[in-house]
Amino acid sequence: MSVALANSPSPDKDLLKDSLEFNYKNYIDSVAEILSEYDRFKVETQAGILDDETQGRATDFLKKINDTSSEIEKTRVDVKNPYLECERVVDEFFTKRLRSVIGATADLVKVKLSQYAAYRAQKAKEIAEQEAEKARKEAEILAGLALFDDDVAPAAAAAQQAVADAEKVASQPASLFSAVTGSGGATSRLRKVWRFQVTDKRLMLMEYLMPDESAIRRAISEGVRHIDGVRIYEEDTVSVR
Repeated sequence: MSVALANSPSPDKDLLKDSLEFNYKNYIDSVAEILSEYDRFKVETQAGILDDETQGRATDFLKKINDTSSEIEKTRVDVKNPYLECERVVDEFFTKRLRSVIGATADLVKVKLSQYAAYRAQKAKEIAEQEAEKARKEAEILAGLALFDDDVAPAAAAAQQAVADAEKVASQPASLFSAVTGSGGATSRLRKVWRFQVTDKRLMLMEYLMPDESAIRRAISEGVRHIDGVRIYEEDTVSVR
């Protein structure tokens, strides 16, 4: 059980670090458990994620990492407030010692999830398109028969509706075919995100320089798609809930 530090006198940095190590050993253990679990995941997915069951487990694993990271971040904020003079020590413990480690692990899991989700989505979309084409051919045959046999007309009409339904499914974005839910309830799916890469700082406007990746991201989120000296591009990434 964690010991409250809020009402304690401000300790020196070494004492604070020791207190964090003692009071939040549960987080240290959680990070170690996640890293151990990732070692097993890395072996299992050496060739990538190859099936839905593995994607489901990877989705649950990524959610576990994200939930642990969020809990660590909330605790960091709670612990940090009474110790503003020791802000750097608290940040280093929770961010560098804990969150950054499992954050890097989450990124590695996410890469494999994204690769498999993109493959799965494309295959599912191809199947949907094939089903739509099959429905169109069947509808054409029935429509031709209906010209000579009124009894075939209801089946021909139903076939036309089946074509419309199949084409509606096939026309959906590939990302909608990518959703997989793990046995733990976490769901992963592809989504489009815009990234950027600075190609020539000399061409960039001053408002986007020093620091300002945050300014670039904000501009992109507001719909900007061209900044001189920056390559803005779209890529698939997985979101997990």
